[in-house]
Amino acid sequence: MAKVVVGHRPELTAEGAMKVFQSHLAGKYEVYKTKIPGCAFVVKKSAWRAVGVKLIQKRNQTTFYLEGMPGSILVRIFWALLFLMWLAAMFSSGAVGGAGGFIGFILMVGLFIFVSRRPSYRLVKEIKVFIEKAEEFK
Repeated sequence: MAKVVVGHRPELTAEGAMKVFQSHLAGKYEVYKTKIPGCAFVVKKSAWRAVGVKLIQKRNQTTFYLEGMPGSILVRIFWALLFLMWLAAMFSSGAVGGAGGFIGFILMVGLFIFVSRRPSYRLVKEIKVFIEKAEEFK
């Protein structure tokens, strides 16, 4: 998760930020409101690449949190089913028992999270640079 702290803008709302994104990125990316927990809106490049954006207002700072994610619900379901199939195979084979199995389990969960979010890494960096340079957020 990337964190971008901008100048204190107490009047800025998630909807206002989304409109700024839409006006600047209209032809390049799809920007829309989402119901995904922890995200106010999504900047979508493709079914495999998207960034969830969350805006947090604190006492003296305005912060954007950016999370890479698959851009399509079907891709998210694909990753979830793949993970559940792997999990079922691990438990049915007895490979999760003991300390070694637990460590392997934790490593594989981390690997699934990394692989499912990795395609959006460059997009997260691009959105971060956009936020840092946009006049509306200074």
